[in-house]
Amino acid sequence: MRRFGVLGILLIVVACPTAAVSVGGSLLAIASSMSYVNEIIGTYEDSAGVEVGSLHTGLGACIDVGLVDVIGAIDGVLAIRSGSVSIHDETREENVEIEAGFLGVAVGASTEWGPVEVTADAGIYRGTFEFAAVRYVGLTGWAPGASIGVQYTLALSRQLSAGVGAQLQWVAFYQMKDSSGQTFRARGTPFVDFTGLCVSIGLEWTL
Repeated sequence: MRRFGVLGILLIVVACPTAAVSVGGSLLAIASSMSYVNEIIGTYEDSAGVEVGSLHTGLGACIDVGLVDVIGAIDGVLAIRSGSVSIHDETREENVEIEAGFLGVAVGASTEWGPVEVTADAGIYRGTFEFAAVRYVGLTGWAPGASIGVQYTLALSRQLSAGVGAQLQWVAFYQMKDSSGQTFRARGTPFVDFTGLCVSIGLEWTL
């Protein structure tokens, strides 16, 4: 995945050597329903007679490279995005750890109206899931994803700007596999679902 991201950045720079390039990084706060995963947690709580909680919120990060004014006022964007949500219950003798994560590369476009920037992208994501207490160990899967967002930017200097934004993302893994190749699915719903809202804060540098 890292190789794909680096290769994509190099291709953008080589293909449009005269275009201005922007490089940004942001932290993400993620909120998603995780409906099927929370059903699994609920079943475990009932059978084990414990209270673990629900899996809804987490943190992530995004690194993006953009080509300024590729087509008129539209910028091209390459983004490497990751995130995870987890529960670590250490109040019992047998610790319960539940974690779901994703990492992916997306390409898209953005445009600005004054300090407001609107971005849309689509890409491919790799998901992970771990809940050893119910024998889900080392699950992985692949899925397409997309996002659309709006960001308010503030110029700190001629080249540096800061921004806060919100994005709606669609990243849903309908099936996952463990190391033995066994496939896990949920009927009529994603097995691991990161579809939801992200709030971001970050910096951008225009070269």
